[in-house]
Amino acid sequence: MTVAMLQLAATPKRYTFVTFIAYYNVFCEIDGSGPFMTMAHGFGAITNVLQPLMEIFSSEYTVVWADWPGLGHRGLSKTGTKITMASLVDVLGGVMDVL
Repeated sequence: MTVAMLQLAATPKRYTFVTFIAYYNVFCEIDGSGPFMTMAHGFGAITNVLQPLMEIFSSEYTVVWADWPGLGHRGLSKTGTKITMASLVDVLGGVMDVL
């Protein structure tokens, strides 16, 4: 699993990274401190829709969110792997494993 973490200038504690999980490139963001809270956007959306909630919760929690494969900041991998509910669960589990 390859992870490249980049600290964003806007918030000293916010990080963004792209990792390869379950055959997909996955864009993730982390902000805040405290117990972990994971957020997932709906289909057809990107992590940006979670920004207002992240701002609220990051003062008390370490908020983690990721784009689902094929949506948002990253496209599908070139393996032709189909997206299923099971693969989405694998992606979310993989994001938590990276942490």
